[in-house]
Amino acid sequence: MEQHAKFPLLEQVDWFFTSAAWTNLYTQTLFLPLAKTTSYHIPCKIQIGTRIPKANTFRFENCWFSHENCISQISNTWSIPSRRSNSAHVISDKFKLLRRVLKHWAKGLSSLSNLISKCNATLAFFDKQEEFRDLLHPEATFRNILKLHIKNLLKMQNTDWKQRFTQRLVQYGDENSSFMKWQ
Repeated sequence: MEQHAKFPLLEQVDWFFTSAAWTNLYTQTLFLPLAKTTSYHIPCKIQIGTRIPKANTFRFENCWFSHENCISQISNTWSIPSRRSNSAHVISDKFKLLRRVLKHWAKGLSSLSNLISKCNATLAFFDKQEEFRDLLHPEATFRNILKLHIKNLLKMQNTDWKQRFTQRLVQYGDENSSFMKWQ
């Protein structure tokens, strides 16, 4: 019985178009293929590099509640006594201190997009290996666990995105696409 060697799949599924004006305006735009997490199609990410300055405002992230020591950080900070006598000043001081502590604490957390990117790179490595040979049992198991982990990270990222958009946009989405209809 003859065995067939595995060859890489060489098909073009999607096309990406741009204009000269776009290319000149956004010179740091990148097209990044991601790992196949749920289907045989390769999702793609367009990363647009801009020079727009980021505001240095504080925003409490809802996904912080998924971390085990978030509540303890908040309660420990809030219990620190203030030297002010006016109750409005006391609350103001507590919120300022809490903002400072949470900003510092959040810097120690891994960035969701960075973590998803690293997981996708690992998954892409296994996809590439599978094009040339069958994965060993531990590799296939790890790949399946990694897929579940990416799904959980994407759920967390979805929560993060929902927090950043207005309720109307999350509720109705883009009327011309089915992007938001899966919710």
